[in-house]
Amino acid sequence: MKILIIYQSTHHGNTYKFVDAIEEKICCDTINIFDNKIHGNNIVLQEYDLIGIASGIAFGKFYNLIEEWIKNNLPSGKKVFLLYTYGMKSNNYIESIS
Repeated sequence: MKILIIYQSTHHGNTYKFVDAIEEKICCDTINIFDNKIHGNNIVLQEYDLIGIASGIAFGKFYNLIEEWIKNNLPSGKKVFLLYTYGMKSNNYIESIS
């Protein structure tokens, strides 16, 4: 299974640490949302069986940049999983992108 995790880790770098630890344990590709490769045609999302979206939480939801990227670029019908880091408990963080 080919796995890609697209992440945005802006504030304290905790999401990056989380994604980096996952990458060490399983065979997967990771890419930062700020990497220019993700905004061109260099990443072929159809090649991946599973796509992870990882983000810190700001104002109760995923970062705006990663949400915008998901809405504009994530192929329909793909298996996706979500990861997030935040210091407070809530059940609504994924509401705006699910």
